[in-house]
Parts: sequence; structure tokens; C-alpha cells
Amino acid sequence: MNGLELILKERQEQIDKHGFSLEQDKYYSNGELILAAKFAELCTGRGIGCTDISVEARWPIGWNHYFRRKLLTKTKIQALTVAGAFYMAENERLGSNKYQENIDKVIKEINHLLNN
Repeated sequence: MNGLELILKERQEQIDKHGFSLEQDKYYSNGELILAAKFAELCTGRGIGCTDISVEARWPIGWNHYFRRKLLTKTKIQALTVAGAFYMAENERLGSNKYQENIDKVIKEINHLLNN
């Protein structure tokens, strides 16, 4: 699998497994999906023990901390995949490609990690 395929698979899992569909995501109009994406990017490579307050403070207010803790245990590729899926969800919510550059950057980084 490549970076795009991993992100698409993760986005589908967000919908199927966790119920985070476009219908659900429409309520995240205060930048929560982008905060979560940036949180995932910032925590890449830190794994368990990521305790930097400035990073943790970026987790969206009101979001379940179960998912934050779960994200902190992921590998760099897994965390970047989640970040890409959050950016994709925000694009879907907006009905635009506003965050396509972010998605492309994440795909490039995942592909780089997969090939090294």
C-alpha cells in the first residue's frame, strides 16, 4: 500500500468503525478536524510518553481522550495516516480541496517512510 491508499483506508475506517461520517463531521465547524490532524502530525515518532504540553493542548476541546491516547501509541506512519484522514474529512466537510496540500505533504512523507 502507498500513502494515499493508507489514508483512504483510514478515512473509511473512521466512517465504518467509529461513525465519523460527513453527517457527524458537519458539527466540527470550529477547526477541530484540523487541530486533530496537526496533533497527529506533531506526535509522530513520539509514541507512548508524548507528554509535551504544547502538543497535547492541541487536541480538540471536547473530543474523547481515548482517541488521543490511542493516537499517541501509533507508529509514525500510522499517525501520519490518521492526520491525512482528518485533513480529508475536513475537505469533505467543507466540500472543497482546501487542505489538499496538507494531504499531499502527508502522502509524500508516508511514501518516503515506506520506501526507506
